[in-house]
Amino acid sequence: MSESGFDFQPPPEPISRSNKTENFINTLKKENISSKVIPINVEGFSEAIILNPDENPSNEKMIRVYRGVSRLDETVLNQVPYAMKIDSDKKYGESVLNNQDVKQSVDDLAENPTYTNFLDYINIIEPFLEKNQKQWYHDSLSRIEKDILQGDSLLSNLRIDHYSFAAGAGMSGYSPYISMALTPDMANEFAFDRGHQSGILVMEVPSSKLEILFGPDNNEVEYKGCLDQKYIKAIIVKDTTSKEKTVTNPSLIQKTIGIVDKEIKGSIYSPDELTQFRNQQWQERLKNDENQKLIDKQAVEQEKFKRLFSKLTDFKIDPKTLETENNVYYKYMDMAYDFYDEKLRQLGFDHLPDKKMRPDITVTEEKLLWMQDNLNHLNNETNIAA
Repeated sequence: MSESGFDFQPPPEPISRSNKTENFINTLKKENISSKVIPINVEGFSEAIILNPDENPSNEKMIRVYRGVSRLDETVLNQVPYAMKIDSDKKYGESVLNNQDVKQSVDDLAENPTYTNFLDYINIIEPFLEKNQKQWYHDSLSRIEKDILQGDSLLSNLRIDHYSFAAGAGMSGYSPYISMALTPDMANEFAFDRGHQSGILVMEVPSSKLEILFGPDNNEVEYKGCLDQKYIKAIIVKDTTSKEKTVTNPSLIQKTIGIVDKEIKGSIYSPDELTQFRNQQWQERLKNDENQKLIDKQAVEQEKFKRLFSKLTDFKIDPKTLETENNVYYKYMDMAYDFYDEKLRQLGFDHLPDKKMRPDITVTEEKLLWMQDNLNHLNNETNIAA
């Protein structure tokens, strides 16, 4: 105690921040996001940024998830799925589409992965795509439609697309999900040191916002759509000057999480509750996905029927007569084949196998368009001769 009678305490040592961390703090201020920085005296980590530390937590119980980031800048606050990224002539995933209609279609697809929602997304994003990416989307749509007609689900295709871009932060695709980890160890593996300030996002999100693509025992989960930044509770900053730049020791990571946990308010699932929830969610997903297969198959048939109907200009029928039919697409192709086969034979073109004698003949769109072209050619020759 000093002579004046007051207990004098020296001010705390200021936290040493890198310029990159300081720049990110300024970014948070511009976004009107309050924050505070706490020191992390653990080898491999320098500090943690706690976001909205005075905000009252939600009454809803949350699930704790993590995500590794390779740079601390404005992109941290705008985590988007591959489906929001578009290519340029020089680079895949060059930019993020800041378009509300596209964002809404991506969110709808993530919440309800149906063929109809996927088709809506394709139609909405197409005007923004450059030529090569547009062709890739068209090819992907054709392949997915074929898969659905053969009994696969749309979700299985979204799963394949999502998995094919593992850790591809700069890539584009049609997956409407963002990868997250249930353990900080897994997230840390993706906090790459690429010359920028890297770190680990600590998030608490509602269970309804998470999808399970790879089973209930996998530590990876997927966030549906574009991340709402209010779920980011903290950012653990990796120490770029440390010898432990690539921290893999689980005890160091867990010790760091323990320090951060003291600063975060809220209620999260316990490990046992999370296991029970994930098993239940996985069983519900399998059931819903199985039910959706037939719905999507019928939707694909209707869509392909409409497209083919617009191409076969010589074969005129009332489309309403087939709208309620099962297997409408295939029935329409069979009807069109019989029509063109008869017309071609009347003009002396008898090179086609007789479908009545060969019921095993496979009718395809390409074959029908070829028959239509030949019919038009023969009709033109007949008119010229007349």
